[in-house]
Order: sequence, then structure tokens, then C-alpha cells
Amino acid sequence: MVLNRIAGEQNLRLPTWQKKLLQKDVKRPAMPSAQSELSYPLQKMANFWHPFCLLLCMPRVLNNEVGSVCLTNIEYLNLMRLLYRSGWRPEGTLAPAGWKPRRRKDGQKRVWPKMNYFSRMGQAVTDMDAMAMAAAIESILPDVPEHDAMEHKIGQVIDLPYRDSIRMPRVGVRYNAFEFFSGQSRHLLTRFAKMCRGGGYYIG
Repeated sequence: MVLNRIAGEQNLRLPTWQKKLLQKDVKRPAMPSAQSELSYPLQKMANFWHPFCLLLCMPRVLNNEVGSVCLTNIEYLNLMRLLYRSGWRPEGTLAPAGWKPRRRKDGQKRVWPKMNYFSRMGQAVTDMDAMAMAAAIESILPDVPEHDAMEHKIGQVIDLPYRDSIRMPRVGVRYNAFEFFSGQSRHLLTRFAKMCRGGGYYIG
């Protein structure tokens, strides 16, 4: 796996849950049968209210002086997957302003987990890291299909007032990050690269 190779090269100690998130392909877990395990009126809304679906739709905002990009968890996950595939090497984040380390049971102070790019605590990505991200996305963008490669894999479209619609893949379908950002979703990559060209940003 790409992440394992990167971790080996740089001696990065990433949590197991982060490694699992960055696997090659994504397969959403199957839901229980609506007929056998879900009672009416939840049957019609099973796809939307499935906890995993709600988790993936939660937004995060990346922002700096140039602008901001709002991404759902599923979009951010696939963005990170593309970055790793393109050869980007994480430099590490800086602790959020006001973050106070708690003491461990042995009395030692905890240090900020600099490889934490996933939580939304306001941690900062450095200028060098952001520029490397921009270069990585720009180098891989030509490989992202201009046509909608996810059209036949979408099972749910969620319309939101503050951003573009969120398209959720059908339950159990497999896809890769290149397919995910194909078609109309390519603009998320260009916006992210443009923001990164402006320097470091915050994850909130």
C-alpha cells in the first residue's frame, strides 16, 4: 500500500484508523436489509440516515488568506488519497492555537500528533507542505477524467444550501480517487491547488 511505503520511508507513525482510511479503494459497508431490519418510515430514508453516510457528509473548511475550500469527509479522504498517490510526503501539521497538551499517566506531557491531517481542530499546514500539495495536485490533474466516471456508481444525491450537491456512491460499490473527482468534481481539486499556492492553511 502506498501509505505503508511512505510511512516506511519517513518512519511515520500513523494511527491504524488513518491507515485504513487511506486504502487503495473505498467500499462502503453494506446496510441492514430495510425489509428485514428497518421499520417504516425509516425504510425510504435508510440510505440518507445511515450513520456511515452522515459521517462522510460532515463538512470541514480549509482556509488561508487566499480563500477557503469546504470539503465533506468523503471528499477530503479522497483528496488525501490522491495526494499520497501523486508522491506528496507529509511534513506534519502545527498544533492549533491555544492547544494545551494533557499529561499522560506517567506524568509526561503529550505532544501534538503532527501527522494529524484528519481532525478538524484548527491545526495548521505549513507553507512548504501546502506548496508541495499544490504541485502534487497539479501534476496528477491531467489523469483525472474530464467525463463523469462516477455517474453509474452514484446512489444518493444530497442537496445542501451552502455548497454543491454531495454525491454518495451506491452501497457496496468500489471506486478510486481519480473516478471520485472526475467530471464536475474536478473543480474541487483546482480550487484546493489554488488555495495551497497561497501558502499554509488551517483545517477546521
